Amino acid sequence: MRQLNAFFQRQVTFNQKNLVVELFMIFLVIGLFFVIKFQKVADLKIDTFRIQQSVQSSYLRYDARAYSKTSKKGRMQQVLNEQLSGAGKIDSGLLIQDASMILNGQVELAQAQLKSYSLNFAGAEGLLIPAKESVIGNLVVAQRLQKSHDSPRHNIQNAADYGAILFQVIAICAPFLIAYLVGDSWLVELEHKSILKNMPVNFFEKFTAHIKANLQLSAGLFLVFPAVALLLMGLVTGFGDWNYPTAFNLMNSVITMPSWLAGLLIALYSLAITIFMSVVAIWLNKLTKNFYATVLSIMTILVIVTFSQTLPLVLYLTPIPYLNIAYVYSGRFLLNDHLPVGWLTGMVMILIWSVAIFFILSRQGGARND
Repeated sequence: MRQLNAFFQRQVTFNQKNLVVELFMIFLVIGLFFVIKFQKVADLKIDTFRIQQSVQSSYLRYDARAYSKTSKKGRMQQVLNEQLSGAGKIDSGLLIQDASMILNGQVELAQAQLKSYSLNFAGAEGLLIPAKESVIGNLVVAQRLQKSHDSPRHNIQNAADYGAILFQVIAICAPFLIAYLVGDSWLVELEHKSILKNMPVNFFEKFTAHIKANLQLSAGLFLVFPAVALLLMGLVTGFGDWNYPTAFNLMNSVITMPSWLAGLLIALYSLAITIFMSVVAIWLNKLTKNFYATVLSIMTILVIVTFSQTLPLVLYLTPIPYLNIAYVYSGRFLLNDHLPVGWLTGMVMILIWSVAIFFILSRQGGARND
């Protein structure tokens, strides 16, 4: 069994196709930091300025004399005032370096932005506003910092600040990268049947070796690479506060947890998806015997999950809605689709379906002695 595992590990790790993904992850982990600094991503002062500009532009479209305070547009106009007030408090807090004023402004701004969603923007459709789940996340983080009397993050300064952004990007990229990595699973069995003929192994051992090899590579890409990069960055720029709160939908509600734990849970979810997609890829390759058909099928599902508005509601009991890691942990399903799900639900659903598909394949493989 050890010889079999080593064989598949070499097949996966040194596959030219997978080397491309490994290089991509190295450049992503290193290069993303410079992109963030150049574009000033997550810079509180710049983000607040952009919001103020957008709110003021929308506000000019309203005529205060034309709307009653109880009309939808009248209430939206008041909400715009509240957003300007919250953004103004953030600006003032940044100017005089008052953490409590900044947090008060962030809470007021986020609450007003949620009111904008409830009013369906009523004449301010062009308003610059984060996704609803992001607004909820900003609100719970600001309220958590208020309770603990901590200072808010102003921009990306150290390894902890960068790690919070890095794992959010990994959550977006991971499903697509995993689909590409596992797309050729089992094809070596179909194309070169003689390659293992002298090894006394059965279907279960070969299947397990495939999954283990994919898992080891996935762990290296989504856990080891980022951890090493953040460690080296911490030695240069400082490690920062790894207990800084991050919004996370663990189960049925958006809560806060330390940024290190949120990153770890995202990496673990990536490993669960690796198991599931490996099982699916083996099943599809046994049907199509074609790498491109398998990858295209999985990628199509991922794209549909990302952009569909109704799919999560329809396929709630299948693993398909849970393949988008960013949607699962950010609370999009809970807030936008009213599904009481989260990281834990997604993890359980993914693993249950992985076992179910494996059971079907093992019955078929055992019957044909593949």
